[in-house]
Amino acid sequence: MLFRHLLALILSQLVITSAAAVEVDNPYAAVDWQWRQHRANLHTHTTESDGQWSPARTIDAYHELGYTILALADHDNVTYPWSRWDRDPQVLGMLAVQANELSNGHHVGSYFSDLNTGSGLRGNVEEVGKAGGIAVIFHPGRYFPDRDWATIDNYVSVYQDNPHAVGLEVVNQRDRYPNDREIWDAILTRLMPERPVWGFANDDFHRPHHLGYSWTMFLMPELTLEHFRHAMVGGAFYSMARDMTRSEEQDIVILPPEIRSITVEGSTITIDATNAEGIVWIADGQEIHRGPSLTIPESDNLPNYVRAELYNPGGTTFTNPFGLRR
Repeated sequence: MLFRHLLALILSQLVITSAAAVEVDNPYAAVDWQWRQHRANLHTHTTESDGQWSPARTIDAYHELGYTILALADHDNVTYPWSRWDRDPQVLGMLAVQANELSNGHHVGSYFSDLNTGSGLRGNVEEVGKAGGIAVIFHPGRYFPDRDWATIDNYVSVYQDNPHAVGLEVVNQRDRYPNDREIWDAILTRLMPERPVWGFANDDFHRPHHLGYSWTMFLMPELTLEHFRHAMVGGAFYSMARDMTRSEEQDIVILPPEIRSITVEGSTITIDATNAEGIVWIADGQEIHRGPSLTIPESDNLPNYVRAELYNPGGTTFTNPFGLRR
């Protein structure tokens, strides 16, 4: 009897081990997909640096487009609070995020601090951490691979040493640097699943024709700075970019697919989205599957992560990466 009991226990453990052979780290695990989705631009310039519009006009323009989160990230200048320009985010139903773009050397977005100085890729990121802020590395494709210090090794090292560096700008403005995603995949291949790096899309707004082309959708129970910071750190958002090959004179503007839900059951990830004509799954920089669901196969060559790109004629939507473990 004891032998049979032990045998049954061993077999049950074997079954459990087999079923859990692939574990998926889901950045959306805590998201209630009934929450309102908040459209954000976190890289915005005004006349306080090299932008064409005043802070007031810039805020009004994003408000008219339905954005509920906005960071005025002027170069080495903290354009905050909005009351300096007679704008009340609460009255507008918006969240004003304290920010600026550290611009000495590799540009870095600094959030939740009044820091306005730094130097170089590592120096800028480290100074944000000392000030208690959150850092996002901006437009890496602007520097890679032409600058000696813009290497995958350096990016990987900076992320490893600075947990407050939460992400990378993977679409900038009208997708000025398409290799931003290649750099992202190279970094993720080295760091995942232990160290995720989230992907942000931003207008990098300077001129009117930059307005409303790339944005990030945040998933939060309430529109507060606390929930926003939590989502930013945890990856509870996805990014969207309009297709710049389409004519701006078209009467009908088609927006990229909007995600309705993402579910993870065992080793299967499923995406439900509005107006998605296709979904491509990318792992370690390579396309591995097409379709709304992906089941991660048990393999000796298990990739470190997988992410999805959803597309239609209006543009592309990017999920954050899912870490994969044995």
